[in-house]
Amino acid sequence: MAALAKHFQTMETLTLKYGKTSLSFSLNNKHYEILQPSKIKPYSNTEKFLADVIDKPLGGPPLDQIFSAKDRILIIVSDITRDTGAKIFLPILLRRLNKIGILDSQISILFALGIHRGLSDRERIDIVGEEIARRIEMFDHDPDNRDQMEYVGETLRGTPLLINQRVLKADGLILTGRISFHYLAGFGGGGKALLPGVSARESCMAFHKLILKSENYGLQPKTFAGRIVNNPMQEDIMESAKKLSPDFLINTVTNSSGEIIYAAAGEMREAHKKGCDFFMDHYGIHIKEKADLVIVSCGGHPKDINFIQAHKSIEHAFQAVKEGGVMIVLSECPDGFGNKTFLDWFQHTERESFLQKLNEKFEINGQTAFSTYMKAKTVKIILVSSLKEGDVTQMNMVPAKNIREALSISENFLEGNGFTYVIPDGASILPIY
Repeated sequence: MAALAKHFQTMETLTLKYGKTSLSFSLNNKHYEILQPSKIKPYSNTEKFLADVIDKPLGGPPLDQIFSAKDRILIIVSDITRDTGAKIFLPILLRRLNKIGILDSQISILFALGIHRGLSDRERIDIVGEEIARRIEMFDHDPDNRDQMEYVGETLRGTPLLINQRVLKADGLILTGRISFHYLAGFGGGGKALLPGVSARESCMAFHKLILKSENYGLQPKTFAGRIVNNPMQEDIMESAKKLSPDFLINTVTNSSGEIIYAAAGEMREAHKKGCDFFMDHYGIHIKEKADLVIVSCGGHPKDINFIQAHKSIEHAFQAVKEGGVMIVLSECPDGFGNKTFLDWFQHTERESFLQKLNEKFEINGQTAFSTYMKAKTVKIILVSSLKEGDVTQMNMVPAKNIREALSISENFLEGNGFTYVIPDGASILPIY
């Protein structure tokens, strides 16, 4: 797997992203490696590259053979937590639809919020760009508005599919998104735009509850980052997509600067798999040993917009740290936890009571809280964030005001200069031991 692991033994100033800013620090006399994907040069003409991808779809016909001039088109777009490069590919997509004879008034955008908060007007413009925001009618998915939903059956695993009616009323359905690792479903992108993206809260809950075993309190062993085959969550996604029959998919891969470095378009399953293969080849990083200390940045805004988003980076970095080791996490979390009941779950101080409560009354943020709890019980996690110190402590983590304080605290838990990994974009890369 193509990756870059630079080895250092001398003092050097390192800079990692934190929110919309960055933090600099030095590691004194430590042996460390930087884990990051091999440098992929952005396309000299991104628009031309995307146009070629859209015009030469994988596994299916081109747009002018799928849609006709009379069709009403719904485009599903990711929310602010995922940088997809939509403002670059949407104008190209619209030009193709207009060429078929489809008017702007026949096209609408639905933001796949899942159970995330609604977007502000400014955030919608930031996602799609000024031009698209002026031309196309846009809507937020609301998972709690049952009047928006329609029941279309359930999956083989019992997930009830209550889907936003706009999906069902459209003549043509286009999915967009960003391919990345997903710590439960294997990969993001693909059919996740539908489930959980535009599904009712009830559907989202049942979908995420697949992480739990049906008997003997515990977690499913095949729901983890980078795995699609026999992953019950990915199977649920695919089954849901088959019921809803999306006509076209555009998925991108973006680098830490938000530049599009890869894209796949066409039939959903084939285009998504092609993108996942590319992502694993470039962002799955084999390591020869686990480290005493891992310093991880989520990659800055929007990847550290709240703690639930930051947990993805913690999940990935956890794969690279020894049991009993230390992890320093840089995550600003300006939006707090990302869910108002998230912190409540940490009233459970034992694994068994935590799992019992999850089985009795499952919540998605409760599952994330449990995953956080288990990591914090295995390694020492020092969190540099804007969260209240008491809240960080309640999550069984150690709060730090800045990276220097975090490094000082880490020395109290480590004997001597242990081996260290530095991960500049924890949300994107997956260490594989």
